[in-house]
Amino acid sequence: MYLIKLENAIAEISYEISLSAFARLKHSFLDYPLL
Repeated sequence: MYLIKLENAIAEISYEISLSAFARLKHSFLDYPLL
C-alpha cells in the first residue's frame, strides 16, 4: 500500500519535472531558433 503511494508520488514528480524541462526547452528554442 505504502509502496504504491510512493510510486505514484515519484511518477507525479518526474512527470512535473519533465513538463517543466520541456517548457524550458521550448522557451530556449523560441529564443534561439535553429532554422
